[in-house]
Amino acid sequence: MIKLAFFLCVFFSFPVMAGEGHDHGDSAFANTEVSTSFDLTDVQIANLSIETDIVKDVDFYESVTIPVIVRSNALSSEGGHFYVQGFMMSSPDVQKIRKGQAVLVYLDNLPEREIKGMVVDIDDMDPKTRMHSVRIDVNGSLSRLLHLSGGTGTILLSKLEKETGVPKSAVLGEFGTFFVFVKKDNHFERRPVVLGHETGNYIEIVAGVENGEQVVVQGNYQLQFVTAESHDDHDHEAEEKAKHDEDHDHSDDEKGLHAEHKDEHNHDIPAHSHK
Repeated sequence: MIKLAFFLCVFFSFPVMAGEGHDHGDSAFANTEVSTSFDLTDVQIANLSIETDIVKDVDFYESVTIPVIVRSNALSSEGGHFYVQGFMMSSPDVQKIRKGQAVLVYLDNLPEREIKGMVVDIDDMDPKTRMHSVRIDVNGSLSRLLHLSGGTGTILLSKLEKETGVPKSAVLGEFGTFFVFVKKDNHFERRPVVLGHETGNYIEIVAGVENGEQVVVQGNYQLQFVTAESHDDHDHEAEEKAKHDEDHDHSDDEKGLHAEHKDEHNHDIPAHSHK
């Protein structure tokens, strides 16, 4: 086991083991100074699995997000219909919940799938738990494999104005310091942003980006560690090769001059006749 651990450590410590002239994206992290503005090659972009989305106007809502679980009515007259049950602590927000309000459900084992539902009932508070149960119909879009799956439900209370928004996956940072990576062609820029409302998988950007720009939504975590001037690595290698070739050509020229000089020297020496 110790030998195996040592081998893996050594293997992943040497990017050159990928083979001479190959770059799996790791040359972007070759230096030590982290960069906030840099270029990547097409190969690096592909190997880092970079994907983008467009900054655009999004419908945002005042909303309440609650924990949910998938339930089944298998023993009821509804004949095995699956629904979502949400839970709310007693608070002023409960008074804002109404039948017919739209709900966006996200299950833990299907995080990328947005399931649309609707509030069909809300129970009175349970005096023991001081919680309300919210019944959410998802129009038969769940299978029995998801029975008892947990997740969250975002109840859309009232519509706000359209605002500039990006997918939540584009935003990095914490403790009030947030940023995104803006991509233009092969150039990337780390841009600080100010966040606003959230609705479903989108979050409002109050300041920092403009509509029509491309933001990185996949592979952006790795971009945090791209180092300054690392995008020039390939250019340096090409320059060194060109310099080497040029030096080689010069040596050939020198050999040619030397041979020419030798011929001239031989020409000056008279030939000896043999008697």
